[in-house]
Amino acid sequence: MYQELRQALADRKEFVLATVVEAGEELRGWMGQKLFLINDCVHGDLVNSPLGPAVADLARQTLRQQGAQLQEIVTEAGTVGIFAEPFHPAARLLVLGGGHIARPLVAIAALLDYQITVIDDRPEFAGRIRFPQAQTVICDDFVQALQKEQIDTGTSVVIVTRGHRHDLDCLKQVLQRTPGPEYVGMIGSRHRVKMVRDFLIDEGFPANLVDRVHMPIGLTIGAETPEEIAVSIAAQLVEARRGQSAPLVSTSEQWNQLAEILDCIDRGRSLVAATVIRTVGSTPRKAGAKMLVLPDGSLLGTVGGGCFEAAVRSEALMLFDAPHTSGVIMPGGPPERAASASGAPMPNGARHTPSPHPGLRPGLALRIPFGPGVARVLHILSGRALARMRRKNAEYMCTGAVKLHRVSMDAGVADDEGMACGGVMDVFLERLP
Repeated sequence: MYQELRQALADRKEFVLATVVEAGEELRGWMGQKLFLINDCVHGDLVNSPLGPAVADLARQTLRQQGAQLQEIVTEAGTVGIFAEPFHPAARLLVLGGGHIARPLVAIAALLDYQITVIDDRPEFAGRIRFPQAQTVICDDFVQALQKEQIDTGTSVVIVTRGHRHDLDCLKQVLQRTPGPEYVGMIGSRHRVKMVRDFLIDEGFPANLVDRVHMPIGLTIGAETPEEIAVSIAAQLVEARRGQSAPLVSTSEQWNQLAEILDCIDRGRSLVAATVIRTVGSTPRKAGAKMLVLPDGSLLGTVGGGCFEAAVRSEALMLFDAPHTSGVIMPGGPPERAASASGAPMPNGARHTPSPHPGLRPGLALRIPFGPGVARVLHILSGRALARMRRKNAEYMCTGAVKLHRVSMDAGVADDEGMACGGVMDVFLERLP
């Protein structure tokens, strides 16, 4: 399955990864097993299992939706919970023109999690120093560069070249693409826009296709300076990406985390993937958020920071010492005690034990490497808040190197930590490989 995942990552093709994250006592050995769907072909542990057909159907449904979903599947042997994560094209921004508007626009778009490519035919406007936040900067003729670019439904195109002729050449190239990009916008005065529209229609482009182009570009907010215009364009990009008819896209973080997982597997290095599968109440992140924990404690991604993240990180680190076994049920009382406080349903037959959280020292700030040359400061809980978290957290399913862990923060803990959140997160922890 990992070979097919690597190819999907290289090609950035749509696919779904489905994992068994909850199981009754009789089916606990299924925890962590997976099914991978791409091009309507299935791979993985579950393909030839009794769960295979039902999980494949769920994966096909998920591929047509935005965001991950958790669904129960009932079998003769019992019930399992399947968490299906879709991977759609990453949100990508193609900026044509490296002038005075492009520079602040790229800086803002990087904060919005776009993968950014900038194209200009002038060396002084197409350099890495000018656009440090862009993944790719190309100095080439606009038309020739566009012909080499992959444009899909996850792509947004902003045309801000230095002149009318280049704008028109770029727009003609973009409108010929099938499937077309998610968003196309072009700068220009209303008179210039009318002239471009009439020309394109005379050239044979359908009027409804031309009218989909946002020109003049940007929301009407009275912008005048290059920075203000960049803000208006970025706001329009968000509006298009979040609208009801917007195409399905995934974040670059999701793709980057998959790349990190596969790289660790290739190198024989272990990591723990912590995925939020269910939330109740006010929580910093929702279902689908993922954080990767390495043996040295460094993190990639986040499940919300603060006490939630500290608790999850602590549980993840313990999995590095767990044996690769199946069907191990943690001793302890019924999980309804954790569920009753939040109102969240708990799986039938699951058991729990209070989480010990070894290694957390109250009242300290722990400095953790976060990517090359970067550091995060992770605030460790105060003594009072930590004690409350210990009482409320539960690992209510554990099978060797996988664990379903509940992190609960009541109003008292939230108040101690100065946070507004006060809810429950169920997090699936999985040691890979």
